[in-house]
Amino acid sequence: MTAAPAMEALQEAEKLFAAGALDASHDLLARVHHTDPAYPYALYLRAMMMAAAGCRQQGCALLEEACRLRPESRDMQALRARMYADFGRAEEAFDILSRLAEAGHMSAAMALDRGTLARRLGKFKLAMESYEAALSLDPGLTHAWSGKANLLHEHGYYAEALRCHDEALTREPDNVEVICNRTTTLNRLGRLEEASTESKRALEIAPNDAGAWTTRGCMLVQMDDPEQAMRCFEQALHIDPGHRPAHANRASTLATLGKHQEALELLEAAMKLAQAYPSELATLRAKEGMLKLMLGDWKGWEGYEHRLVRDTLPVAHDLLAPRWTGKEALAGKIILLWSEQGYGDTIQFCRYAACLAERGAKVLLEVPALLLNLCRQLPIASIHVRGDPLPPHDFQISMMSMPLALGPRTAIPLAHAYLRAPAERVQEWAARLAPRGRRPRVGIVCSGSPQHNGNATRSMPLAAFAPLTAHAELIVLQPELLPQDRTTLQSMPGVMKAEVDINDFTDVAGLIANTDLVLSVDTAIAHLTGALGHPLWLLLPWQAEWRWMTGRQDTPWYDSARLYRQSSRGCWDSVITAVAQAMAEEFC
Repeated sequence: MTAAPAMEALQEAEKLFAAGALDASHDLLARVHHTDPAYPYALYLRAMMMAAAGCRQQGCALLEEACRLRPESRDMQALRARMYADFGRAEEAFDILSRLAEAGHMSAAMALDRGTLARRLGKFKLAMESYEAALSLDPGLTHAWSGKANLLHEHGYYAEALRCHDEALTREPDNVEVICNRTTTLNRLGRLEEASTESKRALEIAPNDAGAWTTRGCMLVQMDDPEQAMRCFEQALHIDPGHRPAHANRASTLATLGKHQEALELLEAAMKLAQAYPSELATLRAKEGMLKLMLGDWKGWEGYEHRLVRDTLPVAHDLLAPRWTGKEALAGKIILLWSEQGYGDTIQFCRYAACLAERGAKVLLEVPALLLNLCRQLPIASIHVRGDPLPPHDFQISMMSMPLALGPRTAIPLAHAYLRAPAERVQEWAARLAPRGRRPRVGIVCSGSPQHNGNATRSMPLAAFAPLTAHAELIVLQPELLPQDRTTLQSMPGVMKAEVDINDFTDVAGLIANTDLVLSVDTAIAHLTGALGHPLWLLLPWQAEWRWMTGRQDTPWYDSARLYRQSSRGCWDSVITAVAQAMAEEFC
């Protein structure tokens, strides 16, 4: 076939392909000879047709030959990257698009694809750069706004993620995928009512969308209705049996229902589906680890370590020094022990500074600003606020990686007091509080941060504490109350609200020291009370966090703690009844 007829055949084949006549188009392209200049483009078109017909393996082989003949064609290379991504060859696909970016051959669509792959591979910075590059080339690209929003959400930047979701919906108001993702972000921001409304809207627009059903299920979990949530996940899997988020969330919800072994089996199945998605797979492995820890299996720490398989803060620390694995000698070395999560986690795990000091290390401690004064008393060389420049050091490790590094035969250290309230803070509160009466003084905490993913489940209404006023003088320790609890407080004259310094945990430590007992739901103040070695009665939901395990009334983390669990899901009355009985016996 000569050059002119070959080009005519290509044009005609493109028309037939667009019209859906794949066989006729394929027959035309097969007539283009391999010596013809148009041959690589015939292969390219045939590859697209093969992919459209579901013959992806054959299509990929044709495309690889086309790229070998025309390596400079960015369209061919971009399609090859997409095909590789479909085959689970994400790293190779990302490398192809990165080479195109370095050569200055990047279109908005290619930058979007690169961002999607980088996010899938857990490369936060490169994903963000790619999404921003796509938007600089095409500010109206809805999927780039959506991808950027999802990336920000995954790394905890919820307010910024919401703004990007809104930008995407400005361009496509009825985009169900974006509405679902926005629902998840609203949920994380504690705006549950708005999130619930959004999840319903997604189903109204697309009642046969697996993602919409999964999102509604996740919303129902947050609203403490796991049975109905399970029905949503099952409906999602009926629509799409391979829907990965539905599998993963169904497993997590089974754990919430106390069906732990079934949950582990489903997590195993979900991980098989996520093999080509490293970041997603790491999240599932971390969930499996937490579930094993809940069941008292030390090997859960190995799975939990996968929470760090992301290009975020941990990578920043990895750039400064190698991660300590527990095998390297520390005598005379400088090691950074850093806080990766919230206040409660930091208080619980900062105890491991002593373990490092005992091995002869000079310990640098990095914590959130509000814990700076509290943690100064630990056996450390220096303390630093999270995010500030750090001195040179030989090794680094996250606090929550210490149990794995120390190994299975090392008991939890310092289950007794390892922090103390500064004497001046104790004295200040002694002067501020009314003189002690004959009844015991009991500090109470009924709720945590609304931004915490499980806050609705772990929190209880302040009104539930009313029966305890017959046994003790109650003082609310938490800095902020939910609106409904602020209203309740006005009708509970036997309960005092202490105004603590919200910028320094040593202030609430001083207040705790002036109580006989602290009753708290699972919050940072509960951890602080245990770390001080002060009497703590921890009030837990039916299925508590992994660290409190299952069925126990004590905890290896804090000797001074006693655990009271709901007898059934959502039943705080049973907890208060048990606490009231114990108070009557202890303080009679």
